[in-house]
Amino acid sequence: MKKILSLDPAPLLLGFSFLALPFASMKIAFFGIPLYTPEIFLTGAFLAHLGAVWKRKKEFLWIPDQLFLLGLCLFGLGALLATFNTSLTLSAMGMLKSWFFYPFLAFFLAAFYGRDRVLRNVFFLAWFLAFSIVALGSLTFLFQGVLTYDGRLAGMYTSPNFLAMLLAPIPLLALSLPSLFSIKNFWRAILLGVLCVGTAASLIALFATHSYGAWGATLVSLVFLFLFQIKNFSRKSILVGATLSMLVLGGLLLSESDSEKWQSLVAFDERSSLSSRFMIWQSAQTILSDHWLLGIGPGQFQKKYLEYQSLFPPYLEWAVPEPHNLFLAVTLSTGIIGLLGFLVLIVQALSVFGRIVWRTNDSPERRGALLALSFLMLTLVGGLVDTPYFKNDLALTFFLVLGLGFSCQGGQAKQKISS
Repeated sequence: MKKILSLDPAPLLLGFSFLALPFASMKIAFFGIPLYTPEIFLTGAFLAHLGAVWKRKKEFLWIPDQLFLLGLCLFGLGALLATFNTSLTLSAMGMLKSWFFYPFLAFFLAAFYGRDRVLRNVFFLAWFLAFSIVALGSLTFLFQGVLTYDGRLAGMYTSPNFLAMLLAPIPLLALSLPSLFSIKNFWRAILLGVLCVGTAASLIALFATHSYGAWGATLVSLVFLFLFQIKNFSRKSILVGATLSMLVLGGLLLSESDSEKWQSLVAFDERSSLSSRFMIWQSAQTILSDHWLLGIGPGQFQKKYLEYQSLFPPYLEWAVPEPHNLFLAVTLSTGIIGLLGFLVLIVQALSVFGRIVWRTNDSPERRGALLALSFLMLTLVGGLVDTPYFKNDLALTFFLVLGLGFSCQGGQAKQKISS
């Protein structure tokens, strides 16, 4: 505790940026430039970092992986080219700021300061606390019966799917955090109590979203985390994991068997959510065939989607900000260059995190990398039917967690960051 209280301002402000993620829709204008709440803390963290570099001749930047950096540059370049090619407006510049510039900055700050084990674990805990508060707040909507027209929980967000994507990592954190903190007795009991309350709230809220994509992604990533928590997992552990998964899946399906959404889905009703997604994907592919090189630019999908309506039967869903698929969304928003960069950074992150998990003995670095790897698995599986990136809190979370994952290549033994 003494060490945390004596930290430099930079990692403290970075920690507050995690806590501010639930308030990512709140903004304040500075000199005419709107900054969302987490961006304000990230700006402060960066300025404090610059001050520490100048005052104590501290290392300015740590490049955790050159190939990942290449992917990051291509991803950003694709977004820039797509924006300049389509609509260079203030709104478009704001999307570049919130979906690319600040997430990239968050990545480098998290990777730099996350090399200190204590800081990295505190950042993970701050992430858990932030969205546990979201889960608890969402339960008040549930208990008051404030739901969408089809009986789903959205909380303070515009879509149940957005809420589900934000809450889905909480069970992963709950399984990982007890092994990351070497605390005992009273403080450990407090930590376990907080984890139980936050996890229970998130699971109830996640269930109430009735977001099948988030359910499936959460289940897959939990099984993945469970199996790899034991480095040399046995056939018995695989059998236990598979059995538990089938029981959970069976329970979820049984609970949904009488719901209108499930009946519509299994009957492949022409107005089911799956039919709607097929129509959206078909429209997105048609748009992509006309704009495959540079894309249509970030935040432009709904406009193009409506323009292409004349080529299809009447749409089942009209308000579609993104195409319900991560890779379609990346390609449309950033073009082929951005997609290439995104694939490079994803593959390299999987490679680096997997290497840490598989080749190192049990340590805080291995457990941190495994958590980041499980989150990446959650994002990729969920990204098959949703778009868990093009929203400022989702984009920031994505790169903050990747930064913490890459920081596991370092560690407290190699360099003390906060002194």
